[in-house]
Amino acid sequence: MTVCSLLKHALHNTCPDMMKSIGKDEDGHDIKVRDSEGIQLANAKIDEIRKRLLRMARRAVAAVQGAAGDDVQPQVQLFRAPAL
Repeated sequence: MTVCSLLKHALHNTCPDMMKSIGKDEDGHDIKVRDSEGIQLANAKIDEIRKRLLRMARRAVAAVQGAAGDDVQPQVQLFRAPAL
């Protein structure tokens, strides 16, 4: 799974659907099953990306608030991923 794909899943709040081949059938076609281990690893990376994006967004909001002063409220909204 690529970094761009992980970032896309983090931003869209989705989980990857990964498959792995466990062999071939009698016609020579791949037999595919869900890759549970791969999905768990990808989800762990996606959660880390989400946490880092939220930290980065909070720091950006704090920087805007500090630069704007107390008189002006920044028009920034943070969209938070629902708890899983």
